[in-house]
Amino acid sequence: MSVPLQRGRGASSSPLLDIQVYRPGPALALIILLTPAVVALAGAAVYLNVDGAIPPWLPLTLLLWIPCMPALWFAMQSVRTDSTGLAVGRPWQRWEEVRWEDIERVEARGPLLRVVGAQGQRLTFSTALLRDGDRLRRQLLLRLPAHVLAGRLSHEAQQLVVTDIYSTPEGGYAGTLVTKTRLPWRIVLALLAVAALAGAVAAASNGPTTGGVGVAVACALIAVAAAWALAWASRTVLIDAEGIAVVAPLVRRKRILKWSEVELVEHTPHERVLRLRGDRRLVCAGPGLLTPAQATLMRGLLYEYCAKRSVPILRRFWVL
Repeated sequence: MSVPLQRGRGASSSPLLDIQVYRPGPALALIILLTPAVVALAGAAVYLNVDGAIPPWLPLTLLLWIPCMPALWFAMQSVRTDSTGLAVGRPWQRWEEVRWEDIERVEARGPLLRVVGAQGQRLTFSTALLRDGDRLRRQLLLRLPAHVLAGRLSHEAQQLVVTDIYSTPEGGYAGTLVTKTRLPWRIVLALLAVAALAGAVAAASNGPTTGGVGVAVACALIAVAAAWALAWASRTVLIDAEGIAVVAPLVRRKRILKWSEVELVEHTPHERVLRLRGDRRLVCAGPGLLTPAQATLMRGLLYEYCAKRSVPILRRFWVL
């Protein structure tokens, strides 16, 4: 009889499975590819307007981009995060690292973020040039203490803290996001419903004329539609690691859709309405109807639990 292979003894140190690497994204690639063409076309347009002809040496100006390529090496940065700290590196260069507990200050200088460590480390990078850079920015805001963040980063972090969502060592999210359509939207819908109802009553009180009946019916339909939209906008949306739930007002009826059941996510052009589809479907308010902090977190949670599972997220012009 053959003896099954015994499991080898594990190593003394476990592998770092929670490492997240953010590499240069498409924005930097577009800058590298399109800058020479844009400069050449702009020069050609200027010469056509001034002289009426393009000089033969103008295409050679594209060769001037070659000496600029080494300067782009400074923008070719990758950022690595894990349970111990943050690191920044470039091609053919060692990673510069700083531990989470050693970070003394993080500040925004234009499009750049500067991280200052307790031992004099200074890491500078731009999240706009990184793939999933917004996710990295959210992770930093949720993970670092408030006294470390300076300027507008501190304000962004304060908005995120009130949502009871925090970052995990693996770069994900923990907690429950409880949100609802912003109050100004609900006020507008309530005023519209009241105004339409008042218009229907006023038109009906003028007598059974043909025009009055038509106006009363139109105002009544608008009032009903506005009241329905107000009830829909007043629903509470809860998002956590298990799934997404919608709680109706007054009756407190809850509809739950687990992430494992979601096969498709659709949203309107301005992300005001979301529709998650599987064996069932669930429609709720999207990031476009939430506060900026809640919208940022909702996009991050949808990325974490849908996009990373290869669930398509599509744009639709109309969602019901």
